[in-house]
Amino acid sequence: GAAGEAASKSFATGVIGMSGIDESKEKALSADCSVEDAQKRVKELLVELECRTRLECARLREAVRQARDAAKMEIMTLAGQQLAQQERELQRIMELQVREIRAKAVQSMRERDAHYDERARQEWSLVNDRAKSFADNTVRMHKLRLELESEELLHKEREAALTSLTEAEEEARLRVRKERDALMLVQGAMQDYSSTAQVSQGLHALSLAALGIGSAMDSRAPFSDELKALKRSAALGDSVVQAAVVSIPERAAKDGIATVEELRSRFGFVCNEARRRMLVPEGGGMFSEFIGSARSWLQSDFKDTSMPGEGGGSEGLLRRAQFLVNRGDILGALDQLAHLEGRPAQAVSGWVESARQRLIVMQALRLLKAHVGAESLRIDTSVGGSD
Repeated sequence: GAAGEAASKSFATGVIGMSGIDESKEKALSADCSVEDAQKRVKELLVELECRTRLECARLREAVRQARDAAKMEIMTLAGQQLAQQERELQRIMELQVREIRAKAVQSMRERDAHYDERARQEWSLVNDRAKSFADNTVRMHKLRLELESEELLHKEREAALTSLTEAEEEARLRVRKERDALMLVQGAMQDYSSTAQVSQGLHALSLAALGIGSAMDSRAPFSDELKALKRSAALGDSVVQAAVVSIPERAAKDGIATVEELRSRFGFVCNEARRRMLVPEGGGMFSEFIGSARSWLQSDFKDTSMPGEGGGSEGLLRRAQFLVNRGDILGALDQLAHLEGRPAQAVSGWVESARQRLIVMQALRLLKAHVGAESLRIDTSVGGSD
């Protein structure tokens, strides 16, 4: 502007150079120059010097700002790399744990199925033995009847044989009734076993789906396949599973759920942005945003070692929420952030939605696990009673 033109005027005319003032080109230093002209020229030089000093200060401030922005970007890049490395290690550990738990669950179900199959074989073997004995008795009775009918001359023996045959038939009827009752009991037991096996398989699939969702939540992986498995279980008419499936958002299953560590690391940036917006004057445009950013640079991060006291307005709510997030209490942090209003509330809205989705899915998983435990206990109790 005008200051820059005034600061460069003497340099452009060659009066002032790198070695100082050129006396041959400066009219104020000539012998015929009056005192008034010399004083006027000195004032002009002073104005040029002041303008040039301001210009150099502005350039220096711009250079300092650029250096500071570059340093911030480098720090954020290093932090992001470290966070990504930690997330990959955590995902690897959780996958190992999930595979181990899944293998144990599959082994347990196989052992239980093998136990049920062995019991069924034993029951059927007993039924076959009794049926064979009944058939042998029938053949013997038929032979005896033929022999008695062929001995017409031995009337007394026939009467005795008939009496004996009548008693044997009565005993046979009693045995047939007992065998039939035993067979009906075995058939009932087999039907109960078949129903129990179907329920066990459903609980096993439900448990695997819940474990898969829990693993996905710990690694921010999508779990659309696990949600489809839950929907298949819900289609069988289980009201508890239906309630859990309805509460899980489809979008969350497709994109994945934010981990606790991710929520903890994101909240630091979200909290700083909310505090910055608190310092922005109302209705000031870009200049107000610049002022708010400058003020926020002077603030320090929250480092409370104990729960801050009540009060303090929006600043106090953010401080208590930061403390709770650092302790892993996401629900408590949401309770604090629910009281924010205006620009700070807008700044934390994205984080609040991610945290709320995680709590909803966790609540659904707790419901499913409790349901699986209750049904497994009921099956064990019924099997023990039948033994």
